[in-house]
Amino acid sequence: MAKISVLIPTYNRPHFLVQALESVLNQTRLPDEIIIGDDNVDSNINHEVLEPYLKKYSFIKYIKNKEKLGAAGNYKNLFKLASGDYIKWLADDDILMPSALEKAIYYLEKYPDVKLVSSIRVPVNENLEPISLNLPKISDKNTIVDGYEINKKMLISLMNLIGEFSVTLFRKKDISFNLFKFRNIKFKANSDWLTWLKLLEKGKLAYISEPLSYFRVTTTQDQYNPETIINGSYEVFNFVFDKYFSKKYNISIEEKKEQIKNYINKYIIPIVKYKNNPNFSDKVNKIIKKTFIESSKYLSKRKRKPVSIITVTYNSERTLVSFLESVLRTINPDDEFIIVDNNSKDKTKDILYSYKSNNIKIIFNKENVGYSKGINIGIKHSKNPFVIFLNPDTEVYGSWVDTLTAHLIDEKVGAVGPLTTYTVLRQYIFTYLDKSLKECLSYEEISKITEFVNRGKSIETPILIGFCLATKREVLDKIGYMDEDLFLGNDDLEFSWRLRENGYKLKIALDTFIYHEGHVSFKTEKKSKTDILVQDSTNKLADKLIRYYGYGNVPHPLDLWEISWFTPKGEKYKYMFKIFGRKGKIINNTDFKDKISIILVNYKNSKDTAEAVKSLLKQNYENISIIIVDNSEDENSIEELKTLLKDNNPKFYTENDSKTVNLEFKKDITVIRATENRGFSAGNNIGIKVSLKNKADYIWILNNDTLVEKNTIEEMLKVSKVYNISVVTCKMKDFKEKDKVQYDGKFSYITPIEDKVDIIKPVSFLSGANIFAKAEVFEKIGLLDEDFFLYFEDNDFHYRLLKNDIKVIYTPFTHIYHKGGSSTGGYLKNPLSMYYFVRNILLIRKKHKHFNYEEAFKEIEKQYAFNYKDKIMLKSIILGLYDFIKGITGRKENL
Repeated sequence: MAKISVLIPTYNRPHFLVQALESVLNQTRLPDEIIIGDDNVDSNINHEVLEPYLKKYSFIKYIKNKEKLGAAGNYKNLFKLASGDYIKWLADDDILMPSALEKAIYYLEKYPDVKLVSSIRVPVNENLEPISLNLPKISDKNTIVDGYEINKKMLISLMNLIGEFSVTLFRKKDISFNLFKFRNIKFKANSDWLTWLKLLEKGKLAYISEPLSYFRVTTTQDQYNPETIINGSYEVFNFVFDKYFSKKYNISIEEKKEQIKNYINKYIIPIVKYKNNPNFSDKVNKIIKKTFIESSKYLSKRKRKPVSIITVTYNSERTLVSFLESVLRTINPDDEFIIVDNNSKDKTKDILYSYKSNNIKIIFNKENVGYSKGINIGIKHSKNPFVIFLNPDTEVYGSWVDTLTAHLIDEKVGAVGPLTTYTVLRQYIFTYLDKSLKECLSYEEISKITEFVNRGKSIETPILIGFCLATKREVLDKIGYMDEDLFLGNDDLEFSWRLRENGYKLKIALDTFIYHEGHVSFKTEKKSKTDILVQDSTNKLADKLIRYYGYGNVPHPLDLWEISWFTPKGEKYKYMFKIFGRKGKIINNTDFKDKISIILVNYKNSKDTAEAVKSLLKQNYENISIIIVDNSEDENSIEELKTLLKDNNPKFYTENDSKTVNLEFKKDITVIRATENRGFSAGNNIGIKVSLKNKADYIWILNNDTLVEKNTIEEMLKVSKVYNISVVTCKMKDFKEKDKVQYDGKFSYITPIEDKVDIIKPVSFLSGANIFAKAEVFEKIGLLDEDFFLYFEDNDFHYRLLKNDIKVIYTPFTHIYHKGGSSTGGYLKNPLSMYYFVRNILLIRKKHKHFNYEEAFKEIEKQYAFNYKDKIMLKSIILGLYDFIKGITGRKENL
């Protein structure tokens, strides 16, 4: 009867070691010998836990290594010492199922051509609890697979489909090769995988579809050690590029390209982060360099039509030399390079003259004719079937022309653009690559990775940014050249739009990357001058779109190009866009009769509330009632409001008698004292109920620390009526820095941003500081959720609006000034604010299941990282988490 040797290498995990040994001793078919190799030469801790077993079981042998061998050396040494016919390696932190040996040995005894037995295994954590880990498996049923077939599959996918040492059983006599060594390379990280490859050269794999072992995964394992990861990358390099494997498994050129892509994704990108680490940089740089050298042999030069590259320069001296050099070393002799200079005032002309002998056609304009006309001049002087518009603040690499123009072969494709560093999100390189690579790789290396990983891939897009745009001469002949009315800017928007209107597709070449600095020429002029030129082009394009679609029927920029920064400026453009399928129109008559109630919740901040009221009383619109709900729980607050508002004849009520309130909608003021402070939502709900009872047409939820422009109600009413929209909000500016913006319909900014021209647009985020809604909205979806008490009630309200298909729109054509954080002492700047933020960001995720907790915990993690030294703030974070788990909502007593 054949003997089984179970070999357990160990180092410093005595607790796991005992579990592993017990799993062997519980086998339905016991092994004939167990040899334990102890590589912990500095301690007897392993021997101490093993001593009871050594006394009880004579077939257990304990070997104490005289010197540290390392993991691979320990495995190898145990193999030499084994006397069994069958070898079962077992890592000291893995566990065998009771029938593992019995079921595995069956295949070796019955099938002589089976050289290796493996099975599914279950990944577990330190406590033997199953974890979610997508381990590869070969089959869902027991099967015997040809070794050649499985080896080739592993080599192309670059996945160890067999598994770790613990999962296999094999005959000792079949190891006729040098263990863990290939050529002169001693394998460590992938010594198991190399062994399986060599064994399966001799025969077949028996694969058992039921789990026969637990595979323990912890972050302290050697496989997570940077040195192991880097060594593993180099070992697999040999699987990919050594001719032995390519020849033996007849790997075709296309299979090799797939293999290279897998290698870069799985083994190069993970080690890039160590590229600048002084402990590993030499080795990592060597691997990356060798990879690119070897890979380039498999990227055959494509046959392509010649291209005409057209560049317009204007004050481009800072980037011009590197740009010219990069283009000249990457184009073919039959390509043409045409540069049109728009009468540069710096040294651009001198640099161009110095390159005149380098097969560059240079045209010097006597005046600056603008970008579009400059491009058109270049087109007229060009001849080749492919045309590329390329900015002089770019740098190009390798076979960029080949990969870019390959996507133009499809007759339906009108233009193609590359990935880059300065552009819209769709063309941004780090939408597709981890941003950490930016710090470790050169742009040329990023270009190579992009080409290898995404070769031949593209995605459709509604817009191509004009820094680099490839098209076909036949397309230009059909749809016309660039629009010369657009002197600076918007040329790419117009050209992209016109291409699509003529039935062409636009593609982003995911396998092409070039560097783009962005707006270098812009920066050589005063910003005020370039802003005027860009705005003029924006307005001219807006006029063109209006002529084409009709006023009010122009698709919104979000629909045309998936952007929001196309912003024509002027009253006549205000309602030019169709939004939510609803046409815009100019409203001259603003004699509206709608009754509007405005709700301000006051919490110990009567001065700000009074200032807000006085700004509201200056509104051009008359049919308003102002409701102040006082949450202060303090008689002094009411007295203060009486004093501050005495000239405005306010009426005072308690919450209990609020049902008797009669709103006049004649700029009247009502103050309601809440019975207790139940939070921002509850305070507003008191006001909403009063508004609904009094048949208000619109309800405006407005923070009490705001000041309002005279035309705000009138403008929001206009937008609501033009587009028949039920909920409207407007721009919020910072009270202290009045030229800066806190809210723009897309984001709410803790640190205000610079104000800029904007357009009416759908809301991405709705701020609770300023919600102007038809009263019927609250009747349909209900009031504000009082579970939140403070923060995220506006998010919840917005989600409920969306679920009920109620549209929300933002207008930049009026604004309010917002102080921010007056009641709470500053957003996330004190324990109260932090507690409700932490608790409620999790509550909102729980209530609206399409949001995941990962995003919420990342936000909490940021706050922890910022506040971990502040014990009180840290307690607030922990208490917020705890109370969420306990299901505590609403007001937190005695916080």
